Amino acid sequence: MKQNLSEPILPSITEFEAMALETFEEWTHRVERKIREREELRNPLFHLKKRIANILKDSKLKEEIREIRVLHEIENHKRFTAHSR
Repeated sequence: MKQNLSEPILPSITEFEAMALETFEEWTHRVERKIREREELRNPLFHLKKRIANILKDSKLKEEIREIRVLHEIENHKRFTAHSR
């Protein structure tokens, strides 16, 4: 999943204005996913910290469940960053 973050993914204004509505709808779904991935790649530790903070804030969870979820987030983070290199 190696991505070049300096490579533009947005169309020019000319290309954008020329898009048919059907194409535009497909484009919005595709670009939303790409932008989220690129945002994560630009600052992966920030996003990991946010996800772990959300787990820790959930006072309804037992400590054991929080530990397991934090561990899964860390493992997912490692896999994500390994694939993005």
